[in-house]
Amino acid sequence: MKLVNMIKVIKQIHPEDLVLLKVGSFYHAYGKDAYIVAYLFNYQMKKVDNNYDTCGFPKSTINKAVFE
Repeated sequence: MKLVNMIKVIKQIHPEDLVLLKVGSFYHAYGKDAYIVAYLFNYQMKKVDNNYDTCGFPKSTINKAVFE
């Protein structure tokens, strides 16, 4: 299963949640979730797999992204 398809399935199951996937030493958000992460933390976005938006950050900064 392609990564984009996997994201779509997860978002169908959890439409209200922000989905982050760990890929190597980075966490990535895709689609609308990428816009949210980029806006909140002023990160850059890029396009992958047929212009699908993504935004990522290193795992060492996960504490900045976790809300309690």
